[in-house]
Amino acid sequence: MTSAITPREFAEQYLAALRGELDHGYLEMWDDDITYRVPGEWPMGGHFKGKQAYLDTVNAIFSEKYEGAPEPANPIPGAGLYGFEYIVEGQTVVIQARSRARDGRGMPYTNTFFMWFELNEEGKAIDYMDMADFSSGWQAFFGASLKS
Repeated sequence: MTSAITPREFAEQYLAALRGELDHGYLEMWDDDITYRVPGEWPMGGHFKGKQAYLDTVNAIFSEKYEGAPEPANPIPGAGLYGFEYIVEGQTVVIQARSRARDGRGMPYTNTFFMWFELNEEGKAIDYMDMADFSSGWQAFFGASLKS
């Protein structure tokens, strides 16, 4: 059986969903039993089994920090996450992407992401590893002071 969409199509649609350009959100592209991994020893780091575990932990941190947050006074045109390299092998796709945004202080923020997905036959993500310079994001968006 073949996937509903190709891994490359999944990757392009996933990034578009993260930017809010689709009628559905990115979580609709995840299988309910997905394994989601973020490396590192920090509040959003860890291995999460199932979409609900993500909602209860990682997504809850963002909701708590951003609920009622004002829109930036001067948003960056084209803010979001944009893929610049896609590597596909079977039902696995790796995305290298760059972000463009403003941080909690209104300063321009960029980062490079490495996103690894394994898809099931329906074209939904069943395994996802997300990596970037999360220390930079943690400082920029949450005002964290990171010490060595």
